[in-house]
Amino acid sequence: LKVAAGKVSLYIKMLKTFSTDQINAVENMKKAIEKNDFATGQLIAHTLKGTCGSIGATELQNKAGILESHLKEKMSHAKIVELLDLIHPALMLVIGSINELLPNKEKASETTAISDAEVKSLILHLSELLTNDDTEANELLEKNHTVLQQYYGEDSFGMISDALRSFDFESALKILKEHRDNGVD
Repeated sequence: LKVAAGKVSLYIKMLKTFSTDQINAVENMKKAIEKNDFATGQLIAHTLKGTCGSIGATELQNKAGILESHLKEKMSHAKIVELLDLIHPALMLVIGSINELLPNKEKASETTAISDAEVKSLILHLSELLTNDDTEANELLEKNHTVLQQYYGEDSFGMISDALRSFDFESALKILKEHRDNGVD
């Protein structure tokens, strides 16, 4: 909570982001190592280490730091995989704990009905924000996650969400328009 300046809602958002963004970190590092792509593996380990620090998962942060060092030194595949096999259960424990503790607002909002006109209005507003490179688009997407995911489908919504997390408003807007142009509006 200290890293979120005492703001509970910000900390919850950080936990949610960690949970979704880091769930495949170990698998992605293993794939990179199989391709002898130590740089990508090191980048993923560095990101994991930093995000663990951001949410206060210090034990996992330390393990990710050791892994990052081993990747930087290009240690043997066997040693790196051994470390990954130690990190994976710890990461899953942290993510599982986060998912258990998070408020279930999203589940409650899934039952809230929204009209087609309201969805179109929401998408129009999101499009305007994206056109203006307005970071409020991130908040709007987060707030209306369930509705937009149901409307766009998991894959398209995931691409929009990923683009917004990277502040790539142009790509997010393109996906919105492609979806509309495909006759779904």
